[in-house]
Amino acid sequence: MHIKGDVGNNARIKTASADINVNGEIGIGARLNTQSGDINSSNVRDNATLNTMSGSITVANVGTGVTLKTMSGRVTAADVGADSSLITMSGDVQVHCAHPSVSLETMSGNVYENGVKRRKEHAAASTASIVVSGGAVSFVSGAQRWFVNGSDVTRLVRGGDAATSAPKDEPPVRYQRGGQ
Repeated sequence: MHIKGDVGNNARIKTASADINVNGEIGIGARLNTQSGDINSSNVRDNATLNTMSGSITVANVGTGVTLKTMSGRVTAADVGADSSLITMSGDVQVHCAHPSVSLETMSGNVYENGVKRRKEHAAASTASIVVSGGAVSFVSGAQRWFVNGSDVTRLVRGGDAATSAPKDEPPVRYQRGGQ
């Protein structure tokens, strides 16, 4: 299904087996669902939901409170607004710039922020999933943790031993464009 233009606010689009390609913007509160197909758009406005059971989701700009979810496929976004969720059960999550409140989740895949693969052992996770909050280079001053490319380098920076630089339960701070 190819949509040449915008999808209106609170619109509902549901397909059984088709890609959904939107040349315009997906409106506030819109819901797009496909059982088997990809979803692609340049902009998704606030509180919209894009869901596919078997397919990838690719979006350039994601508003606030947006959910992008697939069971089997990749989720890719450039800029992601506050309180949004990017979720895949089997696939990678890739973002360029994300607000600190964004949730990035995968069960059997990897999470990439700003092109850097997050290391699974440093993610806040249960035994069943990986939930990542943090950027490629992170500094948490209160806990005095230092991460570079997903690796905890606190011991190297502080010159101490592993016991004095043990990681805390606080998430790292995300890099944000423009100091937001």
